[in-house]
Amino acid sequence: IFAFFPGKYSMPLDENGKVGKLALNKSISIKAVRPNDRPVINGSFQLKAGASLINLKQVILDGTGTDGSQAFDYKDAGTYTGLEFDDCEIRSYGKGVFYINVAAQLDHITINNSLIHDIVCDGGDMFDCRSGAYNSFTLTNSTVWNSCAERDFVRMDDKSSDFAGVSPVITISNNTLVGVSNNAGKRILYVRFKGNSITFTNNIVASTLANFSNQKNTAVPTFGKNVYFEATGLSKAGANANA
Repeated sequence: IFAFFPGKYSMPLDENGKVGKLALNKSISIKAVRPNDRPVINGSFQLKAGASLINLKQVILDGTGTDGSQAFDYKDAGTYTGLEFDDCEIRSYGKGVFYINVAAQLDHITINNSLIHDIVCDGGDMFDCRSGAYNSFTLTNSTVWNSCAERDFVRMDDKSSDFAGVSPVITISNNTLVGVSNNAGKRILYVRFKGNSITFTNNIVASTLANFSNQKNTAVPTFGKNVYFEATGLSKAGANANA
């Protein structure tokens, strides 16, 4: 467990003068000593075998000056416990929040009570799983804005044949999403992993041209008590979503 005092902590510059990446091969927790004056961690993380559980609480993750990568990038195949954010701020990364492009299986990814903004998603999607799998992805009580304007919000490619027995459960509830995937051809849920189930409830979604999904493998979400504003592609596709 690492407890950080207030201040800015930048990873060493790489050979191109960009804020660098920290490779983790152990499970760690990173927390604030003073929740009312939070540390800013400037840089990206590469997760390798041994980094089974990464937990962050009441810290600010800042991608300013990095090479445009995701905040968290899984580099080694294998089995991991999970990735957890609680009461954090994640900002200014180039490609997304996390990226799983190896045969890595996570039990869970949870983001709760967090602020996520100014994630450009240039060359990657917001929450991006391509060659791996997870049992659950949960986004709750959080606000996301000014992010992934031209990309998909939740992406999970179909690697079900490589991960027998995995049936991903995706829960997006009690959030405010403003301007995400603001393109008529993009999706809030680009989920192609077979056997998924999705809950989308109690969210405020505003200022987006996105649709929910256009993939046959994306389960029809359980909708309820959502509010849409300037989001015709969502309110039309999920007519029962305001019940």
